[in-house]
Amino acid sequence: MRGARQPLRLVLACLGLMSISCPALAADLPIKPPAPYVGNGYDWTGWYVGAHVGVIRGSSSWSSTPLGPGGPVMNGGFDIPFHFDFMAGTGSYVAGMQGGYNYVLPSSHLMFGFEADASFPNSDVVNPFSVRGSQTVISDAIGQVTYGEAVIHYGSVRGCVGYAFDHLLVYGTGGFAWTFDQVTRSQDVAPAVGCFAAAGTLETVSMWRLGWAAGIGAELPIDGNWTAKAEFLETGFGRKSKFFAASADTFSSSLNMQSIRFGLNYHLEDSNPAANLFVKGPTALESDRFAFHAQATFLDQTVPSFRSPYVGPNSLIPNQSRETSDVTADSDDLARVFRFDLAQDSEIISPTIPI
Repeated sequence: MRGARQPLRLVLACLGLMSISCPALAADLPIKPPAPYVGNGYDWTGWYVGAHVGVIRGSSSWSSTPLGPGGPVMNGGFDIPFHFDFMAGTGSYVAGMQGGYNYVLPSSHLMFGFEADASFPNSDVVNPFSVRGSQTVISDAIGQVTYGEAVIHYGSVRGCVGYAFDHLLVYGTGGFAWTFDQVTRSQDVAPAVGCFAAAGTLETVSMWRLGWAAGIGAELPIDGNWTAKAEFLETGFGRKSKFFAASADTFSSSLNMQSIRFGLNYHLEDSNPAANLFVKGPTALESDRFAFHAQATFLDQTVPSFRSPYVGPNSLIPNQSRETSDVTADSDDLARVFRFDLAQDSEIISPTIPI
């Protein structure tokens, strides 16, 4: 038995020596520094150009002196509402272009940049300048007069400050804005005496406005040099006056507008960006992760004529129709990120005639 224990003692002694010497050997090995983190996010720094579409609404506050400087002063206000007429192809939508430059600080991911844009509201020969509003006023002194204002085109030059995530850019923006508008005065009905303009006189003047713009937005890459963006922008323009010569009327108004826009940007290459864009052209937008869908729906509901000798607050009114318009657009990039729904309801009520 004593001879059988000798190999066991030798094995235990070797294990003890190994346990003592291994820490010393490990301490002598060189320690590799941790590998630096290299982000694989999108490079937002550089020049870009793009295009956008959107919807717009607004409001105007006005005053006028319809009988000259010594006459009465009239005041009012009207909205420039969302509206869509798919049958006529008109509505409160715009299309435009933008371009700018971004610079992202590598250490903090903060983005600083600037952008200039121009937008053009929908317009055609039959219904020019569909982004418009008006108000009709009636008085003994001037008869019936309608004042209106329409937006012909507008734009802005803004600075941008944001934060760049790996595949998302969020930002706030603010700066100067301009707009070119058309102001109208229609003498619908003239009083018997004391009015300079005859009934049916329509006066039109154009004017430039300068103001401010502020908003927020988000942008994400979709394929190569292409990115998609969504933006809300508020613009304000101070009071400005125009003179209608035929009626000797000085009209003064202010204007505020809000718009929601969706667009695509093409980010230019670092070396000689203008030459690469105009000579080579932009790269094609090819991605199996991106899709765009849009649809429009028009619904008409009508109550036919029926006998209704008595009408009360809870009665169903005959000869009444309701029109509902809806437009939906979706943009997908792995997950749905942009969506907007616009709806318009209008009612056309005909006089009730007992049968």
